[in-house]
Amino acid sequence: MTVPPKLDSALDASLRSELGRFFSQNAENLALALVPSAELVSRFAAQIKETNDLQSFANRELKCLPDYLGRFFSDGSDAFKSLYLGERNKMAYDADFSIEERNALMKRLIEADRDILSSQMNGHVKAEAVIYFNQQLTGISESFSKPPQDISKILLVGDCLYLDVMAFLSGKSLSDDLSIIPTFVTARSASQLKAEISALASEKYDLVFFSPFSYGARPEFEELIRSGNPFISQSKINKIIDPLLDETVDLMDLMGNLFDCPIFTHNSLCLVRHPDERKRQIKSLLTKKLRGYVKGRVDSVIKNKILTINQSTYKHLFLVDELALLEKDSETSLASYFYCSDLQHPLVMGERVSHLYWHIIKTNSQLIKKKLVVCDLDNTLWDGVIGEGAVKHFVDRQQVLKKLQDRGVVLAINSKNDPANVHWDGGVLNEDDFVFSSIDWEMKVKAFPEIQQELNIKMKDYVFIDDREDELGMVSSTFPEIACLNATDKMTWEMFSLWAEMLD
Repeated sequence: MTVPPKLDSALDASLRSELGRFFSQNAENLALALVPSAELVSRFAAQIKETNDLQSFANRELKCLPDYLGRFFSDGSDAFKSLYLGERNKMAYDADFSIEERNALMKRLIEADRDILSSQMNGHVKAEAVIYFNQQLTGISESFSKPPQDISKILLVGDCLYLDVMAFLSGKSLSDDLSIIPTFVTARSASQLKAEISALASEKYDLVFFSPFSYGARPEFEELIRSGNPFISQSKINKIIDPLLDETVDLMDLMGNLFDCPIFTHNSLCLVRHPDERKRQIKSLLTKKLRGYVKGRVDSVIKNKILTINQSTYKHLFLVDELALLEKDSETSLASYFYCSDLQHPLVMGERVSHLYWHIIKTNSQLIKKKLVVCDLDNTLWDGVIGEGAVKHFVDRQQVLKKLQDRGVVLAINSKNDPANVHWDGGVLNEDDFVFSSIDWEMKVKAFPEIQQELNIKMKDYVFIDDREDELGMVSSTFPEIACLNATDKMTWEMFSLWAEMLD
């Protein structure tokens, strides 16, 4: 997909600041001006036709759009661009739409926003700022002109966490030729969830996600977490959560039997959500002990059920570990709001979980069926250039590759180097771990046909990792069927680790 022009903080700071102020100062008027773009969506067109108060409709449904765009321009934050796109994606969502129909509507909506908002700017901001705005929105809209190379069809079962996650995923998908087709099952009763999931038994999904307790889909669970009762006994807590956990494991059984794709189930951080930061912190403190116990119970039950199902069938259930988010963020920061209105209230947690989902979706789409990893050496498997002296092996990276090898993935080398200098002292891997080695001063693209001829593995089954973008670009342009990943990108190794886990 086409990627919109990036914000240049040095060159465009004044224009961005001017746009940010304009959106901030005129949000309600701009929301009302956007009503004609909302009429492009059939369900909104009907509401607009019937309402006697367009301003209230605009404030409720559309004001977030200029608010998000204003923050995007003033802060240069991709999070707010993602939230803008996510809101438009939500409006464009129709379960009966094809990916082409959805993308066409997205393009029309964004172009309508561009035209309406830029006309509102005339005479109020510099002409250069209007041009800049048009360039940004045009770049975003053009991203929906080209069909994606990869499509991932996913089922999302559970609570309204998915509204946040899908918003942030909308932004991530702009930079990759990968589009997501979601199906939502978000009923609040277990019986209705079962019925709706069972009705999808004949559908084929690439991935299933299940979030039973993240954002309080079950009112009794939400009430327990928010109660702030420091004197409630564990027996009373269990009386509330045990039936909910029983329903959850029943749903996991059902999905495990119906769907043969990977299924990812959340444990729960049991976050206290409240737009007032001070009240949120007080409630979090009052419920800390209670929530700690509930988190432990949910985590234990979910993990045990995943293990039981995988042992009785095959490994296709996995954990989305919300508790691991606390390694980098506090509960307070995760429960912070990017924005808060009656209908839109995305949390930092949603953005963090979207990173986990994106790793899972990309790994499943781009890596899970690959058979061969072709590795560069210098600054990829070790730190430094081995021909210039001592190097330090990247032990963690080599351990991940070793896990992949143990699970049936084949390893090969493609390196510009003097073979006499290459050694594996201090490393996890050694020359015997590689079924093919091309170590010379030839262009790297030359080695791939030789690898294919020697190993009889199709290039669509290759992954190539290198620390240099020019080498990756040359291989990708010559052999577009090869997945090319940057060895210096942390996400590459996170995806490799997940790949190994999913192959286990």
